[in-house]
Parts: sequence; structure tokens; C-alpha cells
Amino acid sequence: MSIKNRIFDRLSKIFENKGRKAPIPAILLNNADKRSGLSKINVKSRVLQRESEIYQFDTPHTKMIEIIVEEIMNEIIENGFIEITLPPNSINTIGEGENAGGPVIVRSRNLTFAKGKGVIR
Repeated sequence: MSIKNRIFDRLSKIFENKGRKAPIPAILLNNADKRSGLSKINVKSRVLQRESEIYQFDTPHTKMIEIIVEEIMNEIIENGFIEITLPPNSINTIGEGENAGGPVIVRSRNLTFAKGKGVIR
């Protein structure tokens, strides 16, 4: 086996999924940068639109809490976006590039999961 093949085999083992959680489905990331952010007004209006559902149950208080929680969760999923900060040196990459007398352009992949502090807006 050539050195090139051994290096390729070792690098491919790095990127194998070793029992890690699956990444976020692409559908949740679709147009994530164009989301408007969380809105109290939208949640309130949707809760009030569903007010008629409350009186169809024996326990209207419980149903009201359920509706409020559902609408808050829907708002987070549909309109929320997360801004995070990562500490320095928290993203480790491996890359390759070329230099033809100019600046080096490197294409790289993240080797590990990074953890940071985030805010949902």
C-alpha cells in the first residue's frame, strides 16, 4: 500500500461517524439566515387565534398552557436563529491548498465539534 493510500485511509477514519449525534437536518437550516427572529406579537396573535380550542375540553386551563407552549416552540423552530461565539482555537481543521506565486487558498474540513455560548433571537 502506498503512502498516499495510507494517508487517505487515516484521514477518512477521522471523518467517520463514531456514535456521535446526527447533524441538524438540512430542512431546519434552510433559509436560516433570512429568518426574522423571535416575535412576542406573532406568538400572542397565534395563541389568540386558537382561543376557541380551549373551551372544547374539560380542562381549559391545561389546554391553554398546551397551546401557549406549542406556539412558543413553533416560533423558535420557524423564526428563531442562534448566534454563537466560539472561543479561540476551538475549531480544528485539516486542509489542502496550492500557491502559484500568490496567496494560499485553503479548503478545509472541521475535525471536531465546537462548543460555544449561544443566544436564540
